[in-house]
Amino acid sequence: MKKIFKGSLAIVLIKLIVVLSSFVYSSCQEIEFTDDISNDYFLEKFRDVSKIQTTILKNRITSEEGINSRITSESTIEGMEESELKLIIEPMVSSGVELLMSYGLTEDEIIYEFGSLTSPDISRAALAVSQLENLANDGYTIEGFDDTDFVISGLFVQQAYASDIYDCALQAAGVKVLVELASEGLEEGVKKLGKKGVKKLVKKVASRTLGWVGAAVAGYEFGDCMGWW
Repeated sequence: MKKIFKGSLAIVLIKLIVVLSSFVYSSCQEIEFTDDISNDYFLEKFRDVSKIQTTILKNRITSEEGINSRITSESTIEGMEESELKLIIEPMVSSGVELLMSYGLTEDEIIYEFGSLTSPDISRAALAVSQLENLANDGYTIEGFDDTDFVISGLFVQQAYASDIYDCALQAAGVKVLVELASEGLEEGVKKLGKKGVKKLVKKVASRTLGWVGAAVAGYEFGDCMGWW
């Protein structure tokens, strides 16, 4: 009985944290979008928001597992109220819109792909963009992407690679593509996603509509892959 009471109390406290975090986020997110703000700023902001929100989700799952050890993370998420999932994922959606727009996408383009600016699947697209930037920065090439998808400065990669792999975090976001690490021919320079590459990623994610449950599962699995907890 004590275990159930403690578990229930933990769930109530976590729900309160979710509400407070969403309130704080919405009150602080009135940032004027201007061209002189680098998309690095929005990348960092999105990663910070995602880490906070997925950690809240992780704690919610852990509290449920404390009551029933046989329950899985996915079944816990599926059993949560949609309103609670929205409170957790919405800050990632809002920050994700800012991130996509920082690459030059317009609101109309985002709406065309996702149906609205509040679609939960926007969070998955932004997660994919975030991780692809990590991979590109580390010298990986991505199956189906070429140099026209990136903004490249002083970079040349010969066709010599290590073994192909599927990136865990990209898969969690709904993008299953092979990534390859260049083993030679890498000159000094910077490789970042361009608008064309972001639009290609967005189309891959938007082709599957998963809703709030799917976005929450993706966020949790992404955070797990990234070692956020």
